Amino acid sequence: MYTVDALKTAIVVTNPTGAHACGAMEDGVKESKWKTYFKRDVVGDYDYKFLCMPHNPFGKKYQSPPPFFGHNEKLSLFVAMLMGLQHSLAMLGGVITPPLIISGAFDGNFTPDKRQYVVAAALLASGVFTALTVIRLKLFGSDRLPGGPYYIGTGLLSVMGVSFTFLPIFQSSIRAICAEDGVPGCQGKEGETAYGRLLGTVCVCALLEVFLSFVPARLLRKVVPNFVAGITVALIGVGLIGTGVKYWGGGAFCADNSGRGTETDFAPGTFFFDQATESYVPMPVQPCTNNGDTNLPYGSPEYWGLGLLVTVTLIVVEIFGSPFLRNCNVIIALVVGYIVAVCTKKDGNNYVTSEQFDNAKVATFFWVETFPLGFYWPAIIPLLIAFLVTTVESIGDISATCEASMMDVEHERIQGGLLADGIYSILSALCMTMPNTTFSQNNGVISLTRCASIYAGIACGVWLFVMGIFGYIAAVISSIPDAVLGGMTTFLFSNVFISGIRIICSQPITRRIRFILAISFGLGIGVALVPGFGGLAQRGRLGGGWGVASGHLWPPRLSYSTAMTSFQEACIIALSTPYCVGTVVAILLNLILPKEAVEDEEGGVKTYQLPSNVISRVEEPDTQKEVADSAPNSENGQMEL
Repeated sequence: MYTVDALKTAIVVTNPTGAHACGAMEDGVKESKWKTYFKRDVVGDYDYKFLCMPHNPFGKKYQSPPPFFGHNEKLSLFVAMLMGLQHSLAMLGGVITPPLIISGAFDGNFTPDKRQYVVAAALLASGVFTALTVIRLKLFGSDRLPGGPYYIGTGLLSVMGVSFTFLPIFQSSIRAICAEDGVPGCQGKEGETAYGRLLGTVCVCALLEVFLSFVPARLLRKVVPNFVAGITVALIGVGLIGTGVKYWGGGAFCADNSGRGTETDFAPGTFFFDQATESYVPMPVQPCTNNGDTNLPYGSPEYWGLGLLVTVTLIVVEIFGSPFLRNCNVIIALVVGYIVAVCTKKDGNNYVTSEQFDNAKVATFFWVETFPLGFYWPAIIPLLIAFLVTTVESIGDISATCEASMMDVEHERIQGGLLADGIYSILSALCMTMPNTTFSQNNGVISLTRCASIYAGIACGVWLFVMGIFGYIAAVISSIPDAVLGGMTTFLFSNVFISGIRIICSQPITRRIRFILAISFGLGIGVALVPGFGGLAQRGRLGGGWGVASGHLWPPRLSYSTAMTSFQEACIIALSTPYCVGTVVAILLNLILPKEAVEDEEGGVKTYQLPSNVISRVEEPDTQKEVADSAPNSENGQMEL
């Protein structure tokens, strides 16, 4: 074949006037190379019509999905950033929800600057650790060593984020620390100090998962099989759904303190019978204060309607949305609810104020705001249980990611993922944010988009990092009214519960498993409904609660030593956390009850069985639903979350 230079020389020799034609030919070759480069490395040849076209629910036919992009397949810049944006939006709701709740008025009661920082730090940490776990770093060892080589990270398209598993423990522990002075609720900087003490405790307890990363997964499965992990995940959802509904009605603080308002705070037209005066008197209320400056009573129609708008938007997007929109339906619903809240008023009062934006920083980074690290002994037992649970969940998450990526489940990827969970949880705490563990939101996105390339995972980390570094993004997130946030979190937390049920159904339900389910769910759900049953003292209306029990299972005594008091508080926190008590009971019953045949001895009915290595993350109910060529309408699997 002749090169361009050879053709140019030949033309000039035979026909000097042909030099201009030669130059045009060279320019044409360069233009062709540029077009090839632009299409291959910048735009790509992905089927964008499949990704962006709205779904017609009344149609009979579906368009064929695009070709599958493998694990190490290189993507064009635009495709990688587009896929990464989908993954980041799919997990964004799960990442920002825990810090928003912990920093809220009902729990930590952080200052606006601190609240914006914990949201930004969660996004920054998720972005950095997602990119690192996707790249996968080799530590030591070789194939000739037992269990080697050893890695940190999975090397798969798996993402890292703040886990809902730790949210109930942080909530109960912060409230317990703030109540040590005898005054309910966190006053001043009490909540921020309590948060710092828990972060220091996480740094120590996360070493358990670091140790477990070197234990064979099959041994862990014997102690915590699929159905036990499912019980844990379902109880996490049960405990959190109540929090979501409280936020939906206006806020958790005003929901749990109805009847504790001042003499000037009354719900119009609402009365209760006062036995002392034998007459009906106006019911005092606690105004909901984290919805701009509206300050309406809990459950007001305005708050209820804002949360309902978010739920209705979720349904509409799920029915008519394109695959891209359905992958990020939680964020779309949150944006719609937020825009409506910004554009509406109640008696001249705004649902969104400028307070969060007045002092917002243009950019932020790690350690711009800090919390005093400490240690809280009573949280050790609950946190150790939480890290044991996340270990088993991560094994299933990584296995599910391998299957969605059409790869074999390899031990070193599970080992690397568990080690990343432990080490990155420690680093997250040092970065002043809650523990980061493996999410599985991305598995549903992989199945839907048919893209498992690690380049999309790296792009996802870049998007999360960019979202966290701009201070005004954290300010917008922090200014979301509680009612709008509640409509979104109720959906996320309900998905957590459904995820647990799906894990339980991944194996046949025998009489033995049903018995364990009954005992574990009975205690776990009972504690979720009546926290006082586990010994947690409850706050109700002054002079008596509204049917809420106050626990006296193990009251503290003045004769207790400091160590005994810490142990007593640890037991009360564990017994008052639904998934802690349910998980401990399920593990013990699984170890002591005799095994039996797989087939149900009462009726011989075989249950639907999924692959044994499929365990969904708490934020992700449908991680393994494949996209059939004839019906690309699999669920996006929101959370975790």
